[in-house]
Amino acid sequence: MKMHCRSRPGCIRKIQTIWTPQRWRRRARQGNPRQVQSAIDKLEVLASKAPGNPVVQLNLGRAFAAKGDRDSLAKARQHLETSLNLNRDFVPAELALAGVQLELGENAMRGCELRRRS
Repeated sequence: MKMHCRSRPGCIRKIQTIWTPQRWRRRARQGNPRQVQSAIDKLEVLASKAPGNPVVQLNLGRAFAAKGDRDSLAKARQHLETSLNLNRDFVPAELALAGVQLELGENAMRGCELRRRS
């Protein structure tokens, strides 16, 4: 699935409708924060055993994003970028990364454009 946009505001709207960080935070709040941390701990073990697995990196990035604080969002970005480096056409990781970049106040479209050129 590729996302084609005619204009930059159109792309940002699509990213914002697909990526809803509130959904991840809501899940984190519904559960026990210790459960979120437990999931992160388990995913980190998996990532150390299978460092070349983009799905594990994606889920680890999503788990960090669910925490919502700035340090966790930075870690989420790092894992999502790793996922995209492992599989450049991995759309779920690209969408999640764009959402994290929006949460961090970064230009999500610039990152997408740079990845597409290389």
